[in-house]
Amino acid sequence: MGGTSDRQIKSSLLLCIFTFLSDTLVIECKTVYFNIEVNNNNYRYLQLFDLIENKDNIDIEVENPDKIIYNFIAENELDFEKIIKYAMDTKSRTVINKILVLAR
Repeated sequence: MGGTSDRQIKSSLLLCIFTFLSDTLVIECKTVYFNIEVNNNNYRYLQLFDLIENKDNIDIEVENPDKIIYNFIAENELDFEKIIKYAMDTKSRTVINKILVLAR
């Protein structure tokens, strides 16, 4: 990403809360909207999350797919604390779960 122009990623998440009242299951759902500003400081982190989410469903035919992620992190000198912070900001369960697995 070049230049000084920043852009926003606008996304949403459906949040549902399940509770029992007496013997009845009550489900309350609402859409939560959030924005993430894409800039020169975070675009590599967001690229990492795109790699993890694999929304294009690209088959990865390697013995250890996590090694690709580790290499991306190392080659781009990404800070693990920032990875966690941005992962929490995205609210993507897929990304958060993968980051927790990688942290072990």
